[in-house]
Amino acid sequence: MQRQKKPQQAEAVDLSDIVIDRSMLDALAAKGCIDADLRRASLEWLHPPHMWTQWVIRLLLAFGAALVLTGILFFFAFNWASLPHLAKLGLIQAALLTAALGAWWFGTGRIVGQLLLITASVLVGVFMAAFGQIYQSGADAWTLFAIWAVAITPWTILSRSPFHWLVWFVLVNLALSLWWDQTIDAGSHKQDMLAMLMAALNLGLLTVREALTRGKPTHWLAPLWTRWLLLAAILVSSFPFLYEGYSDPADSMLLLAAAIIASIVIGAMFVNYRLAVPDIPALAMILLLGCLLAVLLFANLLDALDMSSLGITFLTALVAIGVFALSAGYLRGLLAKAGDREGGANV
Repeated sequence: MQRQKKPQQAEAVDLSDIVIDRSMLDALAAKGCIDADLRRASLEWLHPPHMWTQWVIRLLLAFGAALVLTGILFFFAFNWASLPHLAKLGLIQAALLTAALGAWWFGTGRIVGQLLLITASVLVGVFMAAFGQIYQSGADAWTLFAIWAVAITPWTILSRSPFHWLVWFVLVNLALSLWWDQTIDAGSHKQDMLAMLMAALNLGLLTVREALTRGKPTHWLAPLWTRWLLLAAILVSSFPFLYEGYSDPADSMLLLAAAIIASIVIGAMFVNYRLAVPDIPALAMILLLGCLLAVLLFANLLDALDMSSLGITFLTALVAIGVFALSAGYLRGLLAKAGDREGGANV
């Protein structure tokens, strides 16, 4: 007698690792696993029609918190001379503790708790500024923003709010910029070197953001505007030394090397957001930087050839129209392909 083969047991699948989104529903509909009615009902469950009301409520809460903070700042600015020192610090500390306790009471999982924790983080800076003004510590401005950013880092992580991260991001960039401007003497290329440093800082933050959110659409840093903000900061910071390095390569080998390295990094980001993590707005920002550089470098080349101003203007305009038209056509093609894939999945 032949031995019967034991049926193989299917491997257990952790359902918590499966992310249900529009692309999965489209793929299931395309394979015939679900019908059109179930797909439509699932989309309504994922994106309910009343979701816009939640955004309106959150927007109004954010505006309310901003107005309260503005009122506190104007109160101290208007009554600064008439308030005793202890009253100034005591009132700020009382507001800070009230906001922190309110965030703990409501919890950081709710928008109210997150806004209260952001309010407490802003009041930390207000307290530090008032303390420095009263006791005349003599510290540079960059130390205020650096200590402020370090002090609210635990709250930023605990709040799990991208808007709290936005406050921290602004403080870190301000601290670095002011530190370089107030303490470093880098000669004639001081601003270009600051731009390199800012680009490197934001590139590091973007790398950390992409690593934390990879395959985790529910992560608190997953909203795409956090990626776009960091990418925009990198591109804006890179533009000055990219132009300086390529327009006059003999002036500074450091700028030329930085421009080459930045070009390679930006090219790698373009490939990443085109193939690995498709993101058309990110591609549009990178193409915009490339178009601006191409037009300005072409105009610089024509100027070096001693052409007339009329000829430079005419040829530069033609090149600008050409490069921007090519970029727009490329992006339209990507959008059309994305629409065709979505339409095919809906059939």
